[in-house]
Amino acid sequence: MRPLHHHPRRDIPGDLPREWFHNDSVELIVWYQGSSIFGFQFCYDMKDTPKALTCLSDSPITHQLIDSGESPLEHKGTPVLSDSVPFEVDEVRAIFRALAGQIPAPIFDHVEARLETLHTVEQA
Repeated sequence: MRPLHHHPRRDIPGDLPREWFHNDSVELIVWYQGSSIFGFQFCYDMKDTPKALTCLSDSPITHQLIDSGESPLEHKGTPVLSDSVPFEVDEVRAIFRALAGQIPAPIFDHVEARLETLHTVEQA
């Protein structure tokens, strides 16, 4: 997997501070509330069928397709989340685990722990 680019934590007017990691295949956005992680969005399969797993402290976990916003006869639009779709937890975990060492340990461990809870629920 290609190396991740890192955009350090920054404040966003009207939104929570965030940190962003990405390459041409995946994106990880991490939102903060104070010094704690409030949630994250892990986007993957960006070249083929982009999908986003979103996990916020105050909401259920969602998994959705990403509509690129592109239209052949119009200008490029903003990507938006669209339909909810089922997913394979083990597949998402494998893609995420391939990023080990490129994401700071506290963030990696937080995301991995949330993915583990999904795996546990799926196995029950």
